[in-house]
Amino acid sequence: MIRVLSLFMIFVLSCSTPSDTQDKIISKVISVKELHALIKSKEGLQLIDVRTNREYKSGHLSGAVLMDYYQPDFKSKLSKLDKNKPVAVYCAVGGRSNSALKMLKSLGFNEAYDLAGGIRAWQREKLPIEK
Repeated sequence: MIRVLSLFMIFVLSCSTPSDTQDKIISKVISVKELHALIKSKEGLQLIDVRTNREYKSGHLSGAVLMDYYQPDFKSKLSKLDKNKPVAVYCAVGGRSNSALKMLKSLGFNEAYDLAGGIRAWQREKLPIEK
């Protein structure tokens, strides 16, 4: 009986999966300082500006790619990003980028960040933008 029980336990333990993969997903709102550090340290960071073309042309973070939140293909464009590389999104003050963060999470991205306060918070810290 003990032998059968031992075999059963080995079977159960070998068939169980590691902790839920949701535990490994990072999806959070970060500060300007945190994004600044992330840009410097994360190789392959996908930096996405979710504002309009006009807003983007008025100034954006260096290396940011424009994906207009209001365009009908926005979610489709997000889904084409590499899910295994970190993604950081920002907008003017944080509304659109927070919605984009939720989309990234629902699309299965492993590591996604939203800049709290958007580009305006970035500018208040006197950090550089490109035009």
